[in-house]
Amino acid sequence: SIELEPGCIVHLSEDTMSQRISVFVENERSAAKSMDIIRSMLRKINADIMGTGLRWNTFLEDSTSGELFAYNEAQKQQIMPWFVQKLKNTANSDKNSINLESFLESL
Repeated sequence: SIELEPGCIVHLSEDTMSQRISVFVENERSAAKSMDIIRSMLRKINADIMGTGLRWNTFLEDSTSGELFAYNEAQKQQIMPWFVQKLKNTANSDKNSINLESFLESL
C-alpha cells in the first residue's frame, strides 16, 4: 500500500506468474490522479533505468460494470472513475496542481 497524498491510498498486488501488477484505489475521487502518478513513475523508470526496454499494457476497470478496458479505449469512452472524475476535480485543484513530469525529471 502507498499513500500518494493524504486520503489517496493505492494498493499494489503482484502476480509473478502472469507478470501483472494490479492497482486498487481506495477512493474513487483519487483514481485519475493516482493513475497519472503511477503512469508517470513507470515512464520515469523505463527511461532512466530500463533504457526504454520496459513494455506494459494498462487496463482500467469500469466502476459500474466491472468490465476492463484498454487505457486508450477507457480514455475515449471517459470511463469512470478514471477520466470523468478527473475532469470534475481539475477545476477545483488547479491552484494545488503540480507538474508530475517536471517533478520526476528532477529526481
